[in-house]
Amino acid sequence: MPLGVLAQPVHASRLRLVRIPPDRLDYALLNWIGSIRRGSVSLVPQRILRIAELSFGPEVTVPNSSNATYVRDANGGTWIRRDAALMGDNGVQAEAIWWLLADRLGVPVPRAAFHCDPDNDGWLSQRIEEVVHWSPSRASFVVNLDQLGGIIAIDAVTGNPDRHRRNLLLEIIGESQMHAWAIDAANAAAGRASELEQLGLDAPEPHRDTRGIPVDLVTPGALAMAQRLTRASTATLSEVVGEACNLSRADASERDRLLRALRARCAVASQITTGYLTKLGSLTP
Repeated sequence: MPLGVLAQPVHASRLRLVRIPPDRLDYALLNWIGSIRRGSVSLVPQRILRIAELSFGPEVTVPNSSNATYVRDANGGTWIRRDAALMGDNGVQAEAIWWLLADRLGVPVPRAAFHCDPDNDGWLSQRIEEVVHWSPSRASFVVNLDQLGGIIAIDAVTGNPDRHRRNLLLEIIGESQMHAWAIDAANAAAGRASELEQLGLDAPEPHRDTRGIPVDLVTPGALAMAQRLTRASTATLSEVVGEACNLSRADASERDRLLRALRARCAVASQITTGYLTKLGSLTP
């Protein structure tokens, strides 16, 4: 079988070949190794990588509530790890929902993984070098405003009220250019079906530290992403919810309720995103 092509079961008697992108193959193999060590082997890795062994480095100095630590995997990749126990199952679920949507839709979010440790699981976000935090004074240097709009749309649909300067990163890519990245969506309402249901079809309240986002410039990208969310199939959303709930150990009732609530919000994503943009625009600079 050629390198990078793997078999995925689609029925008890049939297999489907799935091509793994070359830049993800090493991590896919790590994923399998982690599964073998846990005694649960899957022919094809989940979209969120599973990693079994890490080398721990220093703690992250930015204030956080989940014991964030710099770590390195067996392949040399560097990550920021947060304790799943401190995040809570709902925090893990929210992170996974947000990331899985963003990864499928091309929204700038660092690669994610899950540290499988029998004593202390952890959520992993690939480290991005040379970053600063969001500030209104840096808005004119951001080169991916359409993608920043995509971040806003996913925040709106997943009910994330906690997008602030410390989890909206700006990667320095040139003398006067920065690339926006989103991290940390553990407080999104999608972490708990009851919270997403309670939010209904309303936009979340934005964090005051997102003030200064050039709403007029990010609106086209946000609405374009909202249209893509509207077109998301039930099968796609079911995959997203299923994998997230596997990580959070949610029961079948939580999965079903979460899928219904997410489908309902995606169906009117443009309405919700427009409402969120209006709220962002009303923040005092």
